[in-house]
Formats: sequence, structure tokens, C-alpha cells
Amino acid sequence: MAQRFGNIEIPVGTRFRTRQEVYAAGIHRHMQAGIAGTNPAAESIVISGGYADDLDLGDEVFYTGFGGRDPGSGRQVADQELRSWNWALMQNRNLGIPVRVVRGADPANPFSPDSGYRYDGFYEVVDFSPVEGRDGFRIFHYRLVRRPGQFDPWNPELEADDAPPRVLYTASRVARDPAIALAIKEMYGYRCQISGTLLHTPSGPYAEAGHVKPLGRPHEGPDSLANLLCLCPNDHIRFDRGSIVLSESLEIVAAESGETLGGLVMDDDHWLDPTLVGYHRFIWTELLNR
Repeated sequence: MAQRFGNIEIPVGTRFRTRQEVYAAGIHRHMQAGIAGTNPAAESIVISGGYADDLDLGDEVFYTGFGGRDPGSGRQVADQELRSWNWALMQNRNLGIPVRVVRGADPANPFSPDSGYRYDGFYEVVDFSPVEGRDGFRIFHYRLVRRPGQFDPWNPELEADDAPPRVLYTASRVARDPAIALAIKEMYGYRCQISGTLLHTPSGPYAEAGHVKPLGRPHEGPDSLANLLCLCPNDHIRFDRGSIVLSESLEIVAAESGETLGGLVMDDDHWLDPTLVGYHRFIWTELLNR
């Protein structure tokens, strides 16, 4: 069965009574799993409130990967594996392929339909990481952001007159302090702490402030100098995506092979919190590979 990415000519907001109808329309071509499609990436997901670590904010979704959940209790009882659909959804981020999102009825979710299923358009998978879930098992966490310019089917003003009232839902978003990011860059003269790279552009030197323990869900890292590195774009991606980690002595280590690649450049006035460094190393080595 060929993959179907891109426009499928079905309007955003289209309702379906059953999963069979969703399948027949070609929007989500799996009758049970929440992720469909594997090559070269996932083509669709269903949000139905099945995993305790999910969070739906409408335009932004924190989505739990597939597997390890007991269908009776709903609790996570085993580690998820980075293969099949979980691997495919990670590839959506890597390849920049959007994923179709279908929401199923869920009384606890103010963005879900009151019954059946609803096609809610395209989302970009912008982040991925292994996480220790609420039940103590490894899960894979994906952050999805809705493509702008699409019809908002959960907008109360656009619902049918007989739709149930919606609950006001608010969420606190992490506010990054640009002064802290500037401080870490100026401390190192915009030179990467990992590779020593200094990038010059027509507008001046360029570097990025990378958080050791990521901000926001599900990691909740602090926005502070003790959690920041001055990095070039290449090393920022390698660090954020777990290709490299830091040892307790702040050596740069290849996560997969364990090879020491060098030492992190540290200014005398810069202190990195070892618990944050340990967290980053844990999720990309012990947790990912256990």
C-alpha cells in the first residue's frame, strides 16, 4: 500500500463516525494503532487520550509514541521500542515531512470532537526525545506544531449550535530570556564550546544558546546560565538530538560508541549544573539503550 503524504483533498474539520470511515477516506490507514505509515516516515496519527503522558493544546501537541501500554488499565507497563511507527514518526522530524492529525472523542480534551473522529489537518513534528514516563517506563515523546493558515475546527464559534459547551483551557508557555542567551554567547565570544567554531556573517558573529536539559514539557529544564552552552548550529543539533553527550568531567562523548571526542571549553565564570548534564546523558544513553 503506497504512502500518502500532502494534500488528500479532504477538508480540515471533516467528521467521521467510526475508525472504519477514517480508514476508508485514506486519512489514517490503520484500524487500531495511533500511528500509521512507516516509509520513509509516518503519514498520520490519531489523538484519543490513550496515553497518560499526552498533552493536547490544540495548535501544539505533546504526543506519546506507540507500545508498552496495558489496554485494560491504560498504564504503561513496558518500555517503548524505537522501531516501526515510533521510528517513522521521528523521521517526520528529520525529513521535514508533515503528519496528518485525527482527533477522536475525549471528554477530557477540549480540542476533541464531541463524538466520533475529526480530521484536523497537518502538523510538523518539531521535537523528539526518549523520556521516563509517569509510570517509570521509557516512552518516546514527540512535539507537534500545527501548520498555520488552516481552519480551526475546535473554535467554539464555528461549532454547530447543538455542540456541547467547550471548557476554557489555558497553558503556561516557557518564556526564554534573551538576555541569558546573549550572555552565554558573549561569555565565549560567540565561539562554540564543543568544536571551537566561530561563525562570521555580514551582520556579525553567530552562535546559538543550547539548553542542556530542554525547556518545557516533558523535561522542564531551567532557563539559566547553569543550563546553557554556546554552540555552533551543527553541534547544537548534535547535542539536542543525542549524538553527543557530556561526561561527569565535561568531556564530549559520542553517545552511540562511547568514544571521547575532546573536552568542553569552559570559562572560569561559567558553572554547569551537574544534575542537568547527567539528565541529558541519561536520556540519550542509559534510557534510550536499556
